[in-house]
Amino acid sequence: MKKIKTLALLLAAVLSFAACKPDPVEQEPSGVETKRTIVYSVDDDESRKALETDAEWDAMLDRFCDYAQSGSTVAFYTIGSHHSTKAKAQNDNLTIATTDRAELKEWMKRMEGDGRTVTVTYDKETGTWNGKACVTLGQQPDRRGNEYTGVLCAVPNPALSDPVMPGMVWALRTDDTLFYIAIGGYLVWSDAEIVTGNEGNTVTLYGVTSVEHDINDEEFYVLELSLVDESNVVGRWQFMSVSNTQVSEGTSGVVVSYTITEWDGDPATALWYDFEADGTLRIEGSAEHEGTWSLSQEGDICSELFTAGGGCWSINWLSESTMILSRLSPGTELGDIYLQLEFTR
Repeated sequence: MKKIKTLALLLAAVLSFAACKPDPVEQEPSGVETKRTIVYSVDDDESRKALETDAEWDAMLDRFCDYAQSGSTVAFYTIGSHHSTKAKAQNDNLTIATTDRAELKEWMKRMEGDGRTVTVTYDKETGTWNGKACVTLGQQPDRRGNEYTGVLCAVPNPALSDPVMPGMVWALRTDDTLFYIAIGGYLVWSDAEIVTGNEGNTVTLYGVTSVEHDINDEEFYVLELSLVDESNVVGRWQFMSVSNTQVSEGTSGVVVSYTITEWDGDPATALWYDFEADGTLRIEGSAEHEGTWSLSQEGDICSELFTAGGGCWSINWLSESTMILSRLSPGTELGDIYLQLEFTR
C-alpha cells in the first residue's frame, strides 16, 4: 500500500463521444491495432485522448510512467467496447509494485483490457512504481461504512515492502484497536490532509475495517474510508450516451458487436436525471419518469429507471462534471452483454 496524493484524482474524468453507429467486428487477434479513448488525470489535471493505434497507446503508457516518476499521481480509464467482459464479473482489486517499467506497462495494458480504473504512483526512494486497479470506485458494505471514533495519530509505515518504506502514516486509535487509515486500498501519509483534525484530536470517521498482513505475516487493522457516498451523486446530471457491447460465439469464432447511442445535441431531446438526497430519481426532458435510486452494499448505484431494465451499475468514474457507469450481464442468449452509461453534470 502507498499513499494517495489527492482523493480527487480517483474521482475525475472527461468524456469522449463517438458517432452513433453499429460496428460489428471479429475479435481482434494479437497485434491488430485497436482504437480507444483514454480519460485520465495527472494529479488534479484532467484530460482525454483518442488513440488510433497500439503504438500510440504504448507511447501514452510511457508518458504515464514518466508522469508518475516525476512525482505525480496518474489515474486512467478507457471508454470503449474492447474490454474483456469476463473480468467485469469480478469486483476484486489488483495491485502491483515493480521497479521494471516494462512489467508495469504490461500490467497496465492487462488492467485496461479488463475495463478497470487504474491508479499509478512512484516511490523515488525505492525506485518502485505502485499500481492499483479496480472495477468500481464504490466498493463498500454500506453507503458510508460504519462509524469509528478515536484519537488521530501518526504511526510508522508498516512493513509492506523490503526494505521498509520510511515515513509516518495516519491511524485511528480506538479504545482497543489501532486502525491504519486507507483510501482506495492505499495507506495515507501523515502529511495528507484527508481528515478533519490534527494529531492527538478525537475524530469520527466512516469506513470499512479489514485485517491485513505485512511481509512478516504480522496482522494489522485497516480502516478504509469511503470513496463514494450519496453526496457525490446527488444533483442534476444530463444523459450523454449509452453503449452496448455483445460478445458471442459465431461460426468463425468469437464475435464482438458494439453500438453507441449518444445525445444528438438538440435541447429538445435532452434528458436530465435528478438524483435527490432522499433517494428519489426524476428524469425530465423529452421523457418524464420518477423512481428511486440507492447505493448497494457493494457500492454500486441502483435504479429501476436506468436503461436495459434498471438494476445496479458499477461506478467506473465520478467527478464534479462526469459520471460513467457500467453493467455486465454474462451468459445471456445474445452472449455476454456489457453496457456503459455516461452522464455530465
